[in-house]
Amino acid sequence: MMNLEVNKIYNGFRLIEETYIKELDGVAQLFEHDKSGAKLIHILNNDENKVFTITFKTPPEDNTGTAHIVEHAVCCSSKKYPLKDTFIEIQKGSLCTALNACTYQDMTMYYCASKNEKDLLNLIQVYMDLVFNPLVTSDDRYFRQEGWHYELRSKKDNITYNGVVYNEMLGEYDDPSAVLEHTIHKSLFPDTVYRYDSGGIPEEIVKLTYNEFLDFYSKYYHPSNACICLYGNAEILSQLELLDKEYLRFFDKKRVEAEITLQQTLSAPITVCEKYSVSEELDVSQKAIFALSFVIGTSENTELRLAFEILEHMLLKSSSSPLVESLIVHNSLGKCIDEGGYDSCRRQPIFSIVLRDACCSQRTYFERAVFQVLEQLAYQGIDQKLLQASISTIEFGLKEAEFPFEPRGVVCSELIENSYLYGGDPFAYLRYEENLEKIKKKAEKGYFEELIKKYFLENTHRVFTVLEPSKTLEEEKQVIREKMLKRYKKSLTTQQIAKLIVDNRELDTMQNSPNLKESLQNLPVLSLDDVCKAAETNILQENTLEGIRVIFNPDDAKDIIYIHLLFDTTAVCEEDIPYIGLLSSLVTYLGTESYTYLEIDQIINTHLGGLGCLINAYANVENESDYKPFFKITGKLLIKELPHFILIMQEVLSSTKFTEQSKIKEIIESIQYELERSFGGAPEYVAAKRLYSYITHAGAYEDLVSGIEYYHFIKHLCDQFDENFKEISDKLCEVYGKIISKSHLTIAVTAEEKNHKTIEEHLSLLIDSLKDKKLNKHIYTLEPTIKNEGYLTINNLQSVVQGVNYKTLGYKCYGSLQVVCHILESTYLWDKVRLQGGAYECNVMVSTDGTLVICSYSDPGLLETLEVYQGIGKFLRTLSLDESELHRYIIGTIGMLDSPISLEQRSERTLTSYLCGITNAMLQKTREEILSTTIEDIWFYADLFDEAVSQNIVCVIGKAEKIKKSKKIFKSILRLP
Repeated sequence: MMNLEVNKIYNGFRLIEETYIKELDGVAQLFEHDKSGAKLIHILNNDENKVFTITFKTPPEDNTGTAHIVEHAVCCSSKKYPLKDTFIEIQKGSLCTALNACTYQDMTMYYCASKNEKDLLNLIQVYMDLVFNPLVTSDDRYFRQEGWHYELRSKKDNITYNGVVYNEMLGEYDDPSAVLEHTIHKSLFPDTVYRYDSGGIPEEIVKLTYNEFLDFYSKYYHPSNACICLYGNAEILSQLELLDKEYLRFFDKKRVEAEITLQQTLSAPITVCEKYSVSEELDVSQKAIFALSFVIGTSENTELRLAFEILEHMLLKSSSSPLVESLIVHNSLGKCIDEGGYDSCRRQPIFSIVLRDACCSQRTYFERAVFQVLEQLAYQGIDQKLLQASISTIEFGLKEAEFPFEPRGVVCSELIENSYLYGGDPFAYLRYEENLEKIKKKAEKGYFEELIKKYFLENTHRVFTVLEPSKTLEEEKQVIREKMLKRYKKSLTTQQIAKLIVDNRELDTMQNSPNLKESLQNLPVLSLDDVCKAAETNILQENTLEGIRVIFNPDDAKDIIYIHLLFDTTAVCEEDIPYIGLLSSLVTYLGTESYTYLEIDQIINTHLGGLGCLINAYANVENESDYKPFFKITGKLLIKELPHFILIMQEVLSSTKFTEQSKIKEIIESIQYELERSFGGAPEYVAAKRLYSYITHAGAYEDLVSGIEYYHFIKHLCDQFDENFKEISDKLCEVYGKIISKSHLTIAVTAEEKNHKTIEEHLSLLIDSLKDKKLNKHIYTLEPTIKNEGYLTINNLQSVVQGVNYKTLGYKCYGSLQVVCHILESTYLWDKVRLQGGAYECNVMVSTDGTLVICSYSDPGLLETLEVYQGIGKFLRTLSLDESELHRYIIGTIGMLDSPISLEQRSERTLTSYLCGITNAMLQKTREEILSTTIEDIWFYADLFDEAVSQNIVCVIGKAEKIKKSKKIFKSILRLP
């Protein structure tokens, strides 16, 4: 590390403050750019996944989603990089581990990450040009493409709305959670920017004009309103030089009016009612949503934030939560309360207690029951075991510091902005240990009880929100939308209609035209020499312990252990397979012979970082029909807690009780709710998973334990639960007894090498405690069956999934196929499905088990999208790439392959490779095939995609009207709630 002096200038940046942050094991520095006024925060530590972020205060001024549309539009093209989509072009040939942008409620963040220092400098250069020199300020086609536009192809057609953000938010507001969130915000903050949805409400987005868009960009996108964060083990001076020399020195300081004002406390609590859309066939008798939401201080109070994260776990996330017990287990008021919680992504955080799937007539009882629980906690005291369990859970998460979806540096940037954005200490949230110790000391002295009194019981700044289901709301909105569009078309002259058609054709031309080669050559790129030629390998040590196979994965786990207990499930007969899925949601949440379910939950939370179950069918890489179904229990814990883990597992594996009727009912109803929510919230995942069941044996199995078939099983149990509970209980006990056996067990451990001997000694105790049952293994007759289903939902948009098992067509998974997928996602499908079709995303997924799946998300099209899929083969067959272009795609493919993952994810990946028969030699061979991909290899796969789409294997989830109009492609059309 180079020593920098406070108050000295380095490449235009004055160092204002330097401090050590123990929690990050790094030095944090605060700079200000003298000429432009930009703030810059640098965190230097040993993290090889280097991060750059630039964030602007962008408080919304209405519900038109201007900040969101600006975020999309500026990423398209810039003066230095005049491409039709620079964002996707740079990603094609980068080793980036993250590349994205996000609109928050009062800020917009652009971020990227890479383990390669040269690559990060390239990404910084492109990002800076995009945000400060975007072409959208002089070309409204990017605004129309990313925001919204009137779509008209011929004068006889009806006018429609289209645009990426418009369609994204149309899909977002299909989910009642979006309606609930917006209703809460506008009620709690009627006088501040938080009353608006910065993402945009579809009906309001179409009111935004291009000039208003430009005014917003001009107002907020200036360095004086920006905060840059640099994180990781990169050299700082070269980064500062690039930022100053290429961009910031061209700006002068400017006063930007972007203050986030505080909402005055409401003088009295309020109640609001809204509606959300449901399908006509749905039974709405118990589909109301209740929410009690409280404003909790301000974001500057870092101790308060940490305390409420602990309260969130205790009240909402813990299975032994007193609110869960009161609202769901004992009074059956609804199915789920874990959707709410503590939301600190604004200057004034909110805590919400949300109950889903309730009876509308019980709203008063819900409110009364919540306050009864809170009063009991505040005045009679919180169970110290429950409280300590939640503190331990939060503390473990902070120490683990693993973030499965974003690089750690991006999360740190968010934490910095959560304070610095409002004038607070930028490093306040990064330092948690001092606050945690304070909270621990005060916990036994009524600290949390006082918080409950002040911020819940005595707090008038709260709202009670009731969302009622409506079977007519969506139709009413559609009628209004169509009337507005017809009225608009009627208002146009013949010349204006002709111009609108021309405008759409010009947009099509831009989207269909290839980028100029000279423009592409401006992009900073890596060469193949910058790419590591060696694959990241799995290190495994396979041993036998007490006759049981134990797989050790030595990793730098810092005294954290990940233990997987895998039980072969083939002793369970085929008709009982769905019960295995149910067991995965029950085990560790039910009581045992020695402990109630409340006690076992507290013990787990006190001593472990997490304990959960999953069902996985691991398909052999050489033979997909040879799959291994396992019931997997995974624990993560500190080495010092290993004795407690063994005791917990001995109890759970030997004496779990399936007789607690009210608790089992609560869990089953929660499963039903979560599955139904996924149909609207993650339809692309549900449709892809269903299609897997059409084409793979493992997929057919997993559909029975976690997919749509499993949903039908769960719904049937719910419908007849009370009268059939004895039968359900007996079956669960029988199936669990067939799974838990010493002879069925495989153990996988990820930990530091120094801890392996200690771990073995403790695992021996667990193994010895297990019974060794000799049970017959079943050979399942499950066969993949092509069903071609169209699932009707209340959604306005579709997820269109098509796929095939390429191994049945005679193809193998060569590394070059991954390059082909990258090319398709970033060129053909991006242009046709996203830019022209208006979908939010379209992906190609290929797996070693033989699955090849194409999937669109938030897609207004259906047949149009399938027609695009039909053209993939032709596109590949006629694709022309020079050497430099091909190398960019190869580098981008390697970048996706090498993306850093959390330690827990590495543990899972290593285990999966082992069970699927994926060797290090295979990983290296795949990498070499990627690096040596030729244009002939790309052309080779044209026939595969032709054959794939000719099989016509499809699954679609989406709008009823759209699916019914396309009924010829489906074997069956079904309804999902």
